[in-house]
Amino acid sequence: MTEVDLYILEKELKYVHNPKLNLLVNKLLIEREQLIRKVNTDPLTGLYNRRVLEDVITCGIVLMIDVDNFKNINDTLGHAEGDYIIKGVAKILQDSFRMTDYVIRWGGDEFLVAFMDKRLDIIIDRIKDIKELIKTQLNGEVTLSIGIGINRGQDTMTELLLKADRALYISKENGKDQTSIYEEDPSIKLERRRKH
Repeated sequence: MTEVDLYILEKELKYVHNPKLNLLVNKLLIEREQLIRKVNTDPLTGLYNRRVLEDVITCGIVLMIDVDNFKNINDTLGHAEGDYIIKGVAKILQDSFRMTDYVIRWGGDEFLVAFMDKRLDIIIDRIKDIKELIKTQLNGEVTLSIGIGINRGQDTMTELLLKADRALYISKENGKDQTSIYEEDPSIKLERRRKH
């Protein structure tokens, strides 16, 4: 049953005077919403997971964020401490951005934030605040490397993710605990999705 089918069914049932049927349909709709939320949510952090981007065609700016030296944290302090750090970073990110921004646990120790607008100046200020909060709230030993991809025209979500990933790689190459913005480089070919 599609979204449209459910919407039509819900509307039509408002005119049916069968309380048991209405109760059953409402229960199913609630269970469906809970299932969708569960499928799109990371169980450790409560953030969205990458599935939530499947329907997002494009956006204004994408941040790709990586916890520096996370493997070393897990190896030396244990996975419980690693989970504590991941949850702490997730909470700071979630509290630092608007509800309209997509804050996502991308996987492992990587996070992604997708913004519909292109207010880079505000985002850069927010990144500075986040890095300061990370240092003060997570024992001063946790740092983040960040890559920023900016939609300069008609970039697809895939292209923006590639830009942010490339910028993240540059931050890592240059010593970590840095923020880099992807700059157009003609030698780097981003795969474009074919238009039908």
